[in-house]
Amino acid sequence: MAPGGKMIFGPGDRIGDYEVLCPLGAGGMGSVYKVRHAISQRIEALKVILPGTSATPEMADRFLREIRLQASLEHPHIASLHNAFRFNNELVMVMEFVEGVSLRDKLRSLGITLAQALEYASQVLSALVYAHAHGVVHRDIKPSNVMIALHGVVKLLDFGLAMSSAPEAHDAELTLTQPGMLLGSPHYISPEQARGERADARSDVYSTGAMLYEMVAGRPPFVAAGAGAYAIIAAHLHETPRSPAEVNPHVPQELARIILKALAKDAAARFQTAEAFLSALKSIQLDAIELNETETVAMPGGPSVPCASIHSDAELERVSKELAAYIGPIAQILVRRAAPENRTLHDLYHSLAEEISSAADREHFLACMPRSWLSRSAAGTPSGGSRTSG
Repeated sequence: MAPGGKMIFGPGDRIGDYEVLCPLGAGGMGSVYKVRHAISQRIEALKVILPGTSATPEMADRFLREIRLQASLEHPHIASLHNAFRFNNELVMVMEFVEGVSLRDKLRSLGITLAQALEYASQVLSALVYAHAHGVVHRDIKPSNVMIALHGVVKLLDFGLAMSSAPEAHDAELTLTQPGMLLGSPHYISPEQARGERADARSDVYSTGAMLYEMVAGRPPFVAAGAGAYAIIAAHLHETPRSPAEVNPHVPQELARIILKALAKDAAARFQTAEAFLSALKSIQLDAIELNETETVAMPGGPSVPCASIHSDAELERVSKELAAYIGPIAQILVRRAAPENRTLHDLYHSLAEEISSAADREHFLACMPRSWLSRSAAGTPSGGSRTSG
């Protein structure tokens, strides 16, 4: 516990029947931990309100709404809710632990093929078709909220900003949202969200279009180096993005046309449903996969993986963060030094575990290694991290 009773947990702490294994990260409202249930031994993800926000009644109400919205959704491409309870008078939600790598980390470290971009976007849209049919608008579609699990299965995360389309839910949202408050992320925010207007399913269509643009073009629709978030938001309101086919000549013209339609400023000019967007992608998917199955989108600047190491920056950053919980900031130096000498992630974890003096802490640190890394690193193949809603 942090001063004032705010919930901050470390490896080995207990939250009800759950043992904390390691932190997974934090989002706009909650911090997420990898945990193990004491009875079933199942690995799950546990989310609590971030320290400093739990005292705000509005945040507690929003968190409760997130739990209830998430509980209403059950779909193969949406991370599922397992449990919710109160611990020390604070709300806690327990989620499916998604083992894999976020789309954000995959874009930064490895790049993706055009075929993968179409497949990932199609799975996100499939999740949105289901969510919208159940009256839920996500409102924060972005690469860091999309996990690529084992075998390329996409899981949509973090319904912390989601809202129900029911009229009574709109009244509750007006109470929880401050006047002029922007909901969404600058690179993917729809024009109506940027204006502080009510979002609907077409806002998710826009954000998915912006995310697909980045997947195929190697950059978001609008960039404003050094100008900050407001310049990017202004571009969403007033500027026309370049065709992704101009940025990346490997992008088929028909795919570029579909993406630009999803990014129309006027919501009435976009695909009116996620299902219509998905159908448009499916109409070109077979040809695009056949033509570009191995063509990787070139990311600006390329991945900055050390030349003597096969491990990606995302992998090393994750290991550094987990090791730092036990030995402090020097972890980053030790990880970079050890990476070239350990050709598999399994070996890297075990090598770094020797830097931890406590046997119990070493065990907790090794428990943080995703099972997918253990199996895939045996073949020398870089892989990713794990997380769920943040």
